[in-house]
Amino acid sequence: EGDDTLIGNADKDYFVLQSSFGSDTILDFTNGIDLLGLAVGLTFDQLSITGSNGNTLIARGNELLATLTGVDVSLIDSADFTLMV
Repeated sequence: EGDDTLIGNADKDYFVLQSSFGSDTILDFTNGIDLLGLAVGLTFDQLSITGSNGNTLIARGNELLATLTGVDVSLIDSADFTLMV
């Protein structure tokens, strides 16, 4: 809980996004390999995905959920997300 900086391993990583748990900075998201998990209550349609200074910002309403450092926003789409049960 709170604002965290996340770094995955060399293999496929799952970075879980959850509302009301702060904003995460993900330093090594690899498009096409890593996935962003949506916790209970979140769906892809609720998200806004924007770019800023070479990073991708993922928000739900006014709440910033995650920043993907160094990831171009044009690379991120629904295939990068999975629902967590």
